[in-house]
Amino acid sequence: MKTLGAETMQGEGQQEHNAMQGQLVPGVRINPKAMTPAAQKVLSKEVLQLVCELHRELDQDRMKLLAERGIRQERFDQG
Repeated sequence: MKTLGAETMQGEGQQEHNAMQGQLVPGVRINPKAMTPAAQKVLSKEVLQLVCELHRELDQDRMKLLAERGIRQERFDQG
């Protein structure tokens, strides 16, 4: 399961997460601290579903491109 946000949820954060669980896309957890009132206005269930679909569809290509970029950068660094 992917986690959006850096911290592991414990205590109150875990309780908030559990309360929000019905609003989230299956397989995705969002750090409750990231869900500010402003974020909640923008990050509707539909938006989160779209972002998740795009990530699942494009992440493999994104990771490949980043790896290729790293190889090119190493060549540049070597002269």
